[in-house]
Amino acid sequence: MEDNLAEAELLGDLLADIEMVQCDIVHFAHLEKAIACLEDQTFDVILLDLSLPDSQGLSSLPMLMGIAPDVPIVVLTNTNDAELALEAVHQGAQDYLIKKNIAFDQETLLRSILYAIERKRNQQALKLANERLRQEMKAREAMQLKLEQSNQELEQFAYIASHDLKQPLASIYSWSQLLQVRYGNCLDEKGSSYLNAIQDSVRQMTQLIEDLLTYSRVDRVENTAVDVDCNLIVHQVCNRLSSAIAQQSAKLTIDSLPTIQGNPLQISQIFQNLIENALKYCREEVPPQIRISAVQNDNHWVFSCHDNGIGIEADYFEQIFYAFKRLHSQSQYSGTGIGLAVCKKIVRRYGGEIWLTSTFGEGSTFYFSFPMQSSSKDNA
Repeated sequence: MEDNLAEAELLGDLLADIEMVQCDIVHFAHLEKAIACLEDQTFDVILLDLSLPDSQGLSSLPMLMGIAPDVPIVVLTNTNDAELALEAVHQGAQDYLIKKNIAFDQETLLRSILYAIERKRNQQALKLANERLRQEMKAREAMQLKLEQSNQELEQFAYIASHDLKQPLASIYSWSQLLQVRYGNCLDEKGSSYLNAIQDSVRQMTQLIEDLLTYSRVDRVENTAVDVDCNLIVHQVCNRLSSAIAQQSAKLTIDSLPTIQGNPLQISQIFQNLIENALKYCREEVPPQIRISAVQNDNHWVFSCHDNGIGIEADYFEQIFYAFKRLHSQSQYSGTGIGLAVCKKIVRRYGGEIWLTSTFGEGSTFYFSFPMQSSSKDNA
């Protein structure tokens, strides 16, 4: 776009003399005619003079970019003005060239045109990539929101269903006890075993419901964190388990533990589940030895619970943290398989992780991490 015919012909000659480039040049002396052509045809680059009869200065830039946003623009002018050049590029021009300079240097003009086209293509590709990324992120956010809503609904359903199931189970157990009291003498050995099986099943189902309620309550507990002295928490857990500890002649070693921020009840659940498992899955005729400790790792406290029990095969390291996943039959070890799933859910709620190492037949070490807070301190 050049209103000076001589300069337009010179520009055409300069481009025609470059053997490595085949150019088709369309010349316009007025902005209005150029815009009309841009609406119908596609061009690789626009060479724009800033002094046209119907446009002066940079006012033509936004008009051209509005009509042909994908076409790069190289500004050509006789004015050697650094501020004007900077403003032209700022408004969207790909380059700014002084006419008298390119008249003596064809390569500068060629490089400017080729670079302008390449930069514009790269900008468009980046724009498309960013748009795709935004769409993907938007889709993921929508999916995450939907998943969170689904999880909340599932937890609410589990809570309500579990609560409502307890009443009929309690009735079944009461009726079975009444049957045993009133008609127990009339039952033979097989009938008594049937009645006992009913009561055992009810007790197991009741425990399963209680554990399901415990699991569903993890995210329902208020997420207000307070300073929790883990030394105190572990000693309270040991007091609650003192009967089982004494019965199995277990030896517990509790190293100095830090103070962390969290919910005391939930942190207590973690330690109790781990210690209970260490007591439950012990080797025959081998008194359990359990050690609770913690070390600082970067910005986390890493707690460990080591035992000398039956151990776990490596194939099951991930599976044992799934809800209701059991590696043994009910006759071998009682329980519902919810304890470690509760631990995992609590730990992840506070931004930590839980994992284990184990040697089958020799023992296991369960680890869980908790982020350190500014107010946390070591009580050593």
